[in-house]
Amino acid sequence: MSTLPMPQRARLARLHAGAAALALTLVLVFQGVSIWAELAAPEAIPAAKTAILWALPVMIGALILTGISGRKLAPAAPGGILRAKQRRLALAAANGLLVLVPCAIFLALSAAAGQIDSRFHTVQALEIFAGLVNFALLAANARAGRALRRA
Repeated sequence: MSTLPMPQRARLARLHAGAAALALTLVLVFQGVSIWAELAAPEAIPAAKTAILWALPVMIGALILTGISGRKLAPAAPGGILRAKQRRLALAAANGLLVLVPCAIFLALSAAAGQIDSRFHTVQALEIFAGLVNFALLAANARAGRALRRA
């Protein structure tokens, strides 16, 4: 358990929950915008991909803040729910940095150049799949966080 004083711990817990909620919301928004542009408004694909690219630093910041605040709230978490949350966040971060960020960059550059071809759609499918994986990981962490708060 953390050695933070209760008022500071409560503020940090709110910051942690807010950053996590922002990250989860952004994953969902990125997915929704990508799918909407692909299916309903292909002319909006370049704008959608550019907007996602510009919003990535906010997403990355929210995930970093979630991880740091989580470590401060539970610095010694050898197992159980907290360890599972740490593993899921590490997987989400790796998926984001190794798959989602490169996909977002490629898709934004390709869309801006008007190269919306089979390669674009293949990378788009990969990005949507990887985004859904991150959504599942972050949603599982949110459920675990609520369970910890109730306990």
